[in-house]
Amino acid sequence: KPIVRIIGGETVYSTDWYPFMNFANPDSCLFLSSSRDHPVHMWDAVTGEVRCSYRAFDQMDELTSALSVSFNADGSKIYAGFNNKIRVFESSRPGRDCIEMSTVGKKGSRKKTRMQHGIVSCINFPKQYNGCYALGSFSKTVGLYDCNTDENICVMHGHKGGVTQVQFTNDGCYLFSGGRKENEILCWDMRSTVEPVFKLSREVNTNQRIQFDIDRSDSYVFTGNTNHLIGFYNLHHVFDNLNDDECCFKPTRMFQAHEDVVNGVSLHPSLPLLVSTSGQRHFFVDDSSDSDSSGDTPTARKIDNSMRIWVI
Repeated sequence: KPIVRIIGGETVYSTDWYPFMNFANPDSCLFLSSSRDHPVHMWDAVTGEVRCSYRAFDQMDELTSALSVSFNADGSKIYAGFNNKIRVFESSRPGRDCIEMSTVGKKGSRKKTRMQHGIVSCINFPKQYNGCYALGSFSKTVGLYDCNTDENICVMHGHKGGVTQVQFTNDGCYLFSGGRKENEILCWDMRSTVEPVFKLSREVNTNQRIQFDIDRSDSYVFTGNTNHLIGFYNLHHVFDNLNDDECCFKPTRMFQAHEDVVNGVSLHPSLPLLVSTSGQRHFFVDDSSDSDSSGDTPTARKIDNSMRIWVI
């Protein structure tokens, strides 16, 4: 059973741990959540109570919900994603005070190639400072922004579906991104963002966020799949074979992890452990006629809503 059970009130869109979270220090055991029709909450992971809230309001002065949320690298600020904009809160100042910045530029701006339209669906900051952070959008784009000025540096195109996750390698030199209903994870070199360096194949045939994660040595990428499998890629092998004609690499190995869609994977920051989660929406349709008196029920499907821990 879980140590703490937290009810967010509505559908949870996004969560993020405090970057310096240490279970030995209860004051640092914090995480953010954004959910439908609710402000951004900062939760105490020990007690399960709300520490404070950060509220965003639209032009009608009505509460609007963030679709993505993230601490910056040092935890001093909170970035929240909305449609065509982000809002930045000071972590130490809960409430409604924030800085609002458009991702499509000012009206009449000539820098159309650096505009990022649509809902900001995911945010990621590198663990090692490289001067920028990444925003993913449901408009199929990935944007890089300056950490100091929050100005757009470039917008990268290449996804076929809305971007659901962006994640820097631990050294900050590369950025990986994945999209919904898209069977590839794209890798971008921060020194040249014209096109992806390579692609990693996986199976994603739903609109869910199918997560991936990168190990602390930047040697392996683990990803969930909609075919109930977890796959991982040896990045050393990938980089050694970049000169080959094949730019889309298959997993080094795959294994059966659940009996349903594997939608979440997360690596332990210091131990050789991997956590995976599974589940999706299931719709049951009874095809039996009204005159059928057999009392048959809809065909049973195996539903697996579970979390598992793996030793790797």
